Amino acid sequence: MDNINKFSTKPQIAPSISNLLVEANQLKQGGKLELAIQKYRSAIAFFPKSAWAHYYLGETFVAKNCFNRATVCYRSAIAFNPCVAEFYNQLGEVYLKKDQLDKAITYFQKAIALQPNEPWYYQNLGEANAQKGYWTACISCYYDAIKLNPLIVQKYNHNLNIKPDDPQTIQVNNPIYIVGCGHSGTSIMLAILGNHPALYPIPYESSMFLKKEPEVRKMMSQWDSESLQEGKKRWIEKTPPHIFQIEKFLKYRPDSQFIIIRTYARIISREGFLSC
Repeated sequence: MDNINKFSTKPQIAPSISNLLVEANQLKQGGKLELAIQKYRSAIAFFPKSAWAHYYLGETFVAKNCFNRATVCYRSAIAFNPCVAEFYNQLGEVYLKKDQLDKAITYFQKAIALQPNEPWYYQNLGEANAQKGYWTACISCYYDAIKLNPLIVQKYNHNLNIKPDDPQTIQVNNPIYIVGCGHSGTSIMLAILGNHPALYPIPYESSMFLKKEPEVRKMMSQWDSESLQEGKKRWIEKTPPHIFQIEKFLKYRPDSQFIIIRTYARIISREGFLSC
């Protein structure tokens, strides 16, 4: 009996997966990413098939810009639970960041197949198609996203991590974009405004929404130089589908203005509508 008492111990209680994930998520939200990673790994050690533990660990690696590790985590999450649309979406976002566009498109499509009413997924798919230069496909995705929930689209664009151009390098602070529906008079508007002595009209549709960030900045800088060479104060560009990119272009140059054409025209800037 003494020997039994000598080696007897209280049974150890395994932690619950929910408690571990709550603690890890609190660490992540508090910016303690390394501690969060340790906690998620502890959760996975106890519950190796917990899809959400792998998913949250992937999110933490994304916050640290460790995209390859995040890819592994999201793939594990999908392997253990292939029915969660957000797992595919997040993996697609990682591939988008890694410029692996074909893979990004594939996973965004899988997310939409599982959850076809989520506008964020269509917006992501639109961005990936845009960077591939797939005009028709990306426009279709943008339309679908807006039809589902324009407020989510606004939030998506608001969250884009685009820094404004360096004020020291900007030569034209308040460019003008003509946007709107196709065949609504955007070309006529450009022709009319292009006759103004202070405005330099870009003589082609730039389709900047199909370009990547460095290309967009390079094009705007080039137009700045061309405007000044022509003795103009501002340039004006016309690509109707840029109506989907107003928030994005305002991030590059907050003083940009947009002429939106349907059956009438209004000028919009960050401050709101201005009189024509």
